[in-house]
Amino acid sequence: MHLVGDDKLSPKSITKLYFVLLFIMFIQVSGCVATDPYERNCDVPETDVNATKDMSDISNKSPVPLDCVYGATYSEADDRKVVYATTGDIIAVKLRENPGTGHSWDITFSKGFELLDDTYKQDTVTENIVGAAGIRQWIFEVTEAGEHNISAVYLRPWEDSTGNESIFNLSVSVLE
Repeated sequence: MHLVGDDKLSPKSITKLYFVLLFIMFIQVSGCVATDPYERNCDVPETDVNATKDMSDISNKSPVPLDCVYGATYSEADDRKVVYATTGDIIAVKLRENPGTGHSWDITFSKGFELLDDTYKQDTVTENIVGAAGIRQWIFEVTEAGEHNISAVYLRPWEDSTGNESIFNLSVSVLE
């Protein structure tokens, strides 16, 4: 007669059980659980960015942390690419910038976008260093279907264009 608990596990069964438990522990430790991909733990103040007509001051109205962007993010690596979006999508453009040298990105975008945020964050390794570089981030909401464009030129605004400026161009094909 065999009672429950009298049976011994084979070494092969113990090995399988060990790897299953190890895998479950790895998933729990790494945080790989089924969650909403748009859920972020970001402390963003609730403000109405549309309450101001002065877009130069929008970064003070609604600071969105660089790591808390909902949707696709594009950078210099995406220059001259065609990307796809749908109306209502939120997209971000992050470009390296060094305003301490007088250089800044002059960005333009078609009417199919609404600018939600324009912020600059200095690199953390160079905090408090005069002339240090960082990241300029623009966050847009896609508002209209069609072919749209976001482009920027990196220059010193007071100098004449030489034709040698860095240029960023992103074409966005928006589906309804």
